[in-house]
Amino acid sequence: MSGEAACEASETGADTQSTDRGAGAPLELADADGTRHLVPFALGARLYPYQQDGVRWLFGAVTGAHLSGCYGGLLGDDTGLGKTLQAITVVATLVTRGLASRVIVCAPANLVMVWSNEFAKWVPGGGLNVVTAGTGGVHTATALQQLLATAAPAHLIVIIGYEQVRQNARRFASSRVDLLLMDEAHKLKNTESEVSCAVYGISAARRLCITATPFSNNIWELFGVLAQICPNLIDRSAFETFVARPIEVGQGTAAAAAAWDILHGLFGVATAGGGGSCGKLQLRRTNRELRRGLPPSKTFIIVHGLSAPQSALYLKICARELAADSVSSNGFKRLLLLRTGCSELQSLRSKAEARPSLAMEVKIWPRAPGNRLLLSGKLQVAARLLEGILEMNERAVVASFEQAPLELLRAWLRHKYGTHAVVVINGSIKAARRDRLCSLLNDLSSSCRVALLSTSLAAGLTLVTAGAASPFGSAEARLASRIGLCAP
Repeated sequence: MSGEAACEASETGADTQSTDRGAGAPLELADADGTRHLVPFALGARLYPYQQDGVRWLFGAVTGAHLSGCYGGLLGDDTGLGKTLQAITVVATLVTRGLASRVIVCAPANLVMVWSNEFAKWVPGGGLNVVTAGTGGVHTATALQQLLATAAPAHLIVIIGYEQVRQNARRFASSRVDLLLMDEAHKLKNTESEVSCAVYGISAARRLCITATPFSNNIWELFGVLAQICPNLIDRSAFETFVARPIEVGQGTAAAAAAWDILHGLFGVATAGGGGSCGKLQLRRTNRELRRGLPPSKTFIIVHGLSAPQSALYLKICARELAADSVSSNGFKRLLLLRTGCSELQSLRSKAEARPSLAMEVKIWPRAPGNRLLLSGKLQVAARLLEGILEMNERAVVASFEQAPLELLRAWLRHKYGTHAVVVINGSIKAARRDRLCSLLNDLSSSCRVALLSTSLAAGLTLVTAGAASPFGSAEARLASRIGLCAP
């Protein structure tokens, strides 16, 4: 299927996308010569129609069907549309049809095991030879040595973190692979960064980028992604002459219009109303465009009061700040104390500035987990919400930048519902164990009901069985919302 035909399929099919996975005839993909390749492992039957369109477009991109001399493409679908599955389908087809023997999958460190698990999930039983390099896997040098020793009809897929690529840049620069897949490709938009340079230095016959945030307001960041997709398409000097400079300084001129035509041809033009775009190098679809029938998310903002100890401590800190002049060097520190006190008091026990006043308000620190929650208005509300959610036999995710509230909630949940009812996912948890904890919550047969999540680790986590998310603030709420769902 040509690039234009694939774009047409993804656009005209938007109003009629079925929520049923593929059925009927096996899925076949056409390369630039028109040769058709059967998708292996019955993966085609596991794809939704829009995902089949995406796989067709991706396969055409990496086989040079869309743009002469370019064997790369970017899939920029919204979060939740299955970019990983579509990419794995293309990788599996290239490998089993003899079009790729050496494959590297680059991803942020926290997503390396996610990719390993996804390969095992969609192609079980050892159908593909996959290894992880670096932490939790084989040594990077060993994995690279095994990769370079691989030749058709054998194959090897090495999953590695970007930092490992940076640390081994010289080794990778001297290697030649058949396919390079770059997850979260927007992280490579800075062409001057060491990671971006190291990945750019990998010699790959085909290059595939995936990211949910492909667009940038900076024209040079767009060039950074373009360079990763198709390194030999246009060099920096030509890009500056024919694209960047006309757009930056010549708006309204013929040169600027020509520059925009170049970008639109490569990356497509976003459609109105939240739609996607399709060009020779990029395919992007949105949840809204595909009308997948997802239920709307409902957002409730709960304004709560402070507990009596919190109120008293708040007033004391404010009075002390007014007396010391709010413009002083301690002003920001006081604001942090106020914020912490409004959330929970546990953290203030270790802060010298608040300890004396806190001791006056809470003379005897409660031992029972439930009583500790009474010291915080926010934690009282969170506990009430969780009780209601669990009574409805739902599962929940609680997200917070601060660890102390999560620890207090964990103690209370374990006391009330049992040890196995709650899991905590924070920075101290290794990647492999983090994946197992996510699997526990996603397994409807498990007794796990609540995940307490550090929002710094939210990227890449998929907790599909949780019907409710309880973020601790506006920043956490932005991370917890699901892209593409209707939310007020």
